[in-house]
Amino acid sequence: MSTIKKTLPRPKQQKCEICQRNFSLLLLQHQCKRCQRAVCCDCGKFKAIIVDYDLKTQHRCCIICRDEQLYVQDIIVKEQLSFNKNSLITKQWLRYCHENTREQDLTEQYYKILDQSKKNLSISKFEELKYIPTILTQLQNQYNYSMKEFDYYLTKDLMDNMAVIYISSIIQCLLYQNPNLKCTQNLVQMTYFLLYFHSQPLVFYFINCFREEISLGRFLDQNEKIKDVEIDFLLEIGKTNYLIEPTDLLYFRKYLERYAEKMLSNIFINFMNVQCLIFIYDHVLKFRDYFELEKMVALLGSLYLNDFKQKGLDEDFFINQIIKNTKQSILKEYLSKEDRIRLNDKRQTYSKSEDLFLLQIQQRMDHQNETKQILYLLDDCLLKQQPLNNHHRQLISQLNQKQQQIITDLLKIHQSKPKEQEESALYNKNQTHSNSSTQIKFEKSELGDQNKALIDDFI
Repeated sequence: MSTIKKTLPRPKQQKCEICQRNFSLLLLQHQCKRCQRAVCCDCGKFKAIIVDYDLKTQHRCCIICRDEQLYVQDIIVKEQLSFNKNSLITKQWLRYCHENTREQDLTEQYYKILDQSKKNLSISKFEELKYIPTILTQLQNQYNYSMKEFDYYLTKDLMDNMAVIYISSIIQCLLYQNPNLKCTQNLVQMTYFLLYFHSQPLVFYFINCFREEISLGRFLDQNEKIKDVEIDFLLEIGKTNYLIEPTDLLYFRKYLERYAEKMLSNIFINFMNVQCLIFIYDHVLKFRDYFELEKMVALLGSLYLNDFKQKGLDEDFFINQIIKNTKQSILKEYLSKEDRIRLNDKRQTYSKSEDLFLLQIQQRMDHQNETKQILYLLDDCLLKQQPLNNHHRQLISQLNQKQQQIITDLLKIHQSKPKEQEESALYNKNQTHSNSSTQIKFEKSELGDQNKALIDDFI
């Protein structure tokens, strides 16, 4: 990349976009050449090489961009990033996907598929691959300042067209394995982004993970549009966010209709800075849950809804607001808060297959708990004949109405048994007494007859 020195517009601003102090004769307005923020001399005190502006001379850089530049340089060294090579991030993502998966096995499998695809891929699919250079050029031209800088440091030593060759090989394997797949812009963009961190075989593997496990398949495969039911679902998520007033839900829905598909289909590439993108990919692969992306779409809408209300049709302005002001700490705090309540607070607004599965498990557990309570009550109150106490009454109150009625009837029957037993014993006693009296009378009568016979004999 050669020296560019673009002429950047400098619109007049009332305040510094970082510290919010008003500009005046004593506090002049300057411009960060990287993000084009209007800054004061304190917030724009750094000098740095600005990729896509001037690679030879240092220019004014704001404190936020300076931190981002240091982050990019640090993560390249720390994670050993190199284009089309496996990094330390590769090993971490592999642990998220499958513990027993080995890089060597994936590499052998990939090159075997690549060799087969060269011989057997249809002519129409080869024709699709010819559009990749044009698509890649368009994507690079659309990159925000953060992505341009990241891309420059990782691809500056590549020979011409090598990136296109790597991308074409990966997508060729995907098209061969999945005949219904199309070579879309989203697919090219994700493939190119993943090559910053992984080699071709691992990129091929992770794209299949995204397609199969994280519900991105239809966006990547067919470039489908987002459905109304998905907009409704995202709107329901927004309703639970305290930052969105009920009166603003109409604006929130318009925001979703305009931006949700773009955000979800390419996992926020070009909507956020590099550190946020790495965090998002890492987080989604860690939990293997597409809902994490949907939560982030709702979060961004709640954070920048006022900007959307003011200039919603100005896409450059709105996306720049997201790029400039969304920090990794904001996403991390929001998602970690959601993670803490993940096991205790079930979403009541929408039924997904995962929710139904979890609901069935919960119902099964509830049924088991009810059965245990009933068995405990029967054992304690009926078999062991313990008196009914407050704990027993509390357990009974937790059962449903029918179960409560059954337990109550059983207890009544059990309580009535001693009375019946007493009455039965009394009856048996009286019966025995009556029988003994009859026997005595019978014996006396028999004795009288014997005596009478003796007397008669005697006479």
